[in-house]
Amino acid sequence: MKYEKAYLETLNDSVKYMQNKFKLPYKIANYIYHLGYTNETDIDNYLYPNEKLFHDPFLFPDMEKIVNRINYAIANNEKICIFGDYDVDGIGATYILCKFFEEKGLKVDYFLPSRYQDGYGLTISSIDKVKDLYNPNLIITVDCGITCVEEVEYLKKLGIDIIITDHHEPAECLPDCLKIDCKIKNQNYPFHYLCGAGMALKLVYALSNFESCKKYMTVCAISTISDIVELVDENRYIVKEGLKNFKEYCPQGLQYLFKQNKIIGIPTAKDISFKIAPKINATGRMGDASISLKLYLSNNVAEIKDLYNKVISMNDTRQNLCNIIYESIINILSNSKEDKNIIILKDKNWECGVLGIVCSKVVEKFHKPVILFGYDERLNMYVGSGRSVGNIDLLSAVNNCANVLENFGGHKYACGVSILEEKFESFCALMDNELKDLENKEIIIPKYEIFIEENELDLNFIKKLDLLEPFGVANPEPVFAMQTNSLVCSPMKKHMQHLLIEFKGFNALFFNHSKDIYTLSYNANKEIYFNANLEFYMRKPLIKINIKDYFCNDYKQFNQDIAKGAYILQDNYQKAFKFNCSRLEDYRENNKKTIFISYFNADINYKFDVVNYLYISSNVCNKALLISPLSFNNLENFNEIVFIEPVFSTSLLGYLNIKYPNMKIYANLFKQEKFDYKVKYDIISNVYNILISIKDEIFDEIYLFKKFINKFGIKFEDFIVAFNILIDLECIAYDRDSFKIYKTDKVYNEKMLNKLKVFERVMKGD
Repeated sequence: MKYEKAYLETLNDSVKYMQNKFKLPYKIANYIYHLGYTNETDIDNYLYPNEKLFHDPFLFPDMEKIVNRINYAIANNEKICIFGDYDVDGIGATYILCKFFEEKGLKVDYFLPSRYQDGYGLTISSIDKVKDLYNPNLIITVDCGITCVEEVEYLKKLGIDIIITDHHEPAECLPDCLKIDCKIKNQNYPFHYLCGAGMALKLVYALSNFESCKKYMTVCAISTISDIVELVDENRYIVKEGLKNFKEYCPQGLQYLFKQNKIIGIPTAKDISFKIAPKINATGRMGDASISLKLYLSNNVAEIKDLYNKVISMNDTRQNLCNIIYESIINILSNSKEDKNIIILKDKNWECGVLGIVCSKVVEKFHKPVILFGYDERLNMYVGSGRSVGNIDLLSAVNNCANVLENFGGHKYACGVSILEEKFESFCALMDNELKDLENKEIIIPKYEIFIEENELDLNFIKKLDLLEPFGVANPEPVFAMQTNSLVCSPMKKHMQHLLIEFKGFNALFFNHSKDIYTLSYNANKEIYFNANLEFYMRKPLIKINIKDYFCNDYKQFNQDIAKGAYILQDNYQKAFKFNCSRLEDYRENNKKTIFISYFNADINYKFDVVNYLYISSNVCNKALLISPLSFNNLENFNEIVFIEPVFSTSLLGYLNIKYPNMKIYANLFKQEKFDYKVKYDIISNVYNILISIKDEIFDEIYLFKKFINKFGIKFEDFIVAFNILIDLECIAYDRDSFKIYKTDKVYNEKMLNKLKVFERVMKGD
């Protein structure tokens, strides 16, 4: 898919001043300008956030009363219980207060509700459970409670005081108790996007001092990143400061978790989002968040290892459930003809605890808001999780459908919803209507922010880009675009679904795109879209590139030919040999169902998950083209296989004969077809000299030839022709069982010239 540029480069005095003042590359200065930082103070705070951004906690209206109430509880040795939540944010917030009170010499109890036994947040049943377990005088909530009006009244009847610290959107009616929430309207606190752990940190600040807060800022940073809140202003300072002091203040159990995930040194926001947060969250999703909290709290090495193993086991279970649900959703949507503004699905067999993660994957694939529902037998209703995309305020849309819901909550980018089965269809219709006026173009079409030339991407540029970290909501990681044509691609050895890509001295990763190996290897102009950041290996700074997507305009003709019913015989980078279906009659029986296999990829939309089909006609079972297959499964409906490019592995043919004993297989068609392509004799000579110098290389796939020959500056189409010529002249031999090339007793030299000319005439059809 072709990306659009997010904005034009701005040649004005502000950008030039910023570039010189902060010693930034022009394109980074321009990017910051378009983020909205247009004056010197804002830019300085953005690039170098400092403690001035850590706002006074007493700007919260009830903070002074809350401090007095807690100090009274401490002075009178009252029993305090911290009531948290079961995600990374709630766990981190609970840890901060428990650890703070412990260091003050006060042992407090904590309670994290079970997603399946207690449900979300402060409920009447969970209050009863806390009373029976701890009989507290005071409950302090973290990351929950701001909508619990009835529950607070129930606590009053029990004679239990409550202080609410939360960051979620409040309802119109607030609970009648002491409370702090950065989202309460008409208060003086200037920042509205703290997470639950951030609110707990503000309470610690009010109870002690700024220096005390530094001890807990690392845990708060992890929660801030994990809870997908805006990484600007105060949050930006918390995360920068917390990660900077990671080694000093990160709990021992968490350090072990980071180490086991091969995160050495100061972690990035991306490390936490993709490698750490899902594992910590897994325990809450699977029903017992206390396992992760104990990992935070423990200083015992043996206990930490045991807790870590439990976390990983729960995460493995969570991953399996996510994969099963995700695959079922893809099947549903692939067979659906509806085109709604939002994807809303339900299934009684879906595990409610993992639906938020699956939502995010579905959003990434379809670029639409998503809400998925599983059935909660305890509540006798559907319980769902939602994720937004772009600037869509999902919670606001859900709020406008409140009349058909039993419960809902969350924030702009993520929400939780519960609904009775009989109201589900009404909810779907209402939500689709709520989102009908959105500018879908802004959601669906991806953007890149910075177009960069190959010579501009160096360590100095990336070091300056590193000042923009941490990336996240409201501070997106810039997507770069670059024009290139020379890419050397190979699958990762242990993870064959991912690609390693070399270009212009850079090493890049392209996750889950091994199927594109041949397309990317084409010597054709391509535009690649990627993220770039700084990493260290053996204390040496390196540029790390993750490719997100690519576009190649040269493949438009390919798609048009396929649409007209033409096949590609061989794409030789510069042009394609095309022929109509009738030209294949010599190689396949009439009225047979045929699958044609090509290793040369194209910019097309695939229709199946396991293997990559491209429709040639409306009836895929009659004739279809299989592009760069990762496997040869699910071909039972076909009568014959036709390989369009040469097959170098007889083992592959043997495997197919065993797997499909009744299927006819045609291979090595390339050498039998007439084609109009000349290769110079000196190139053949060079290829010959290269091939006879080979000793231990094994070539069991075409891309290995491509990667090898690329080092010598020879076009792959030249190599293919020369390779086949040299085999036919018996100058080299290729062992199709061991995948090795051998020198024969015949030598390629000028004496071969006459024989070669005869061979060339045969190839041309003369």
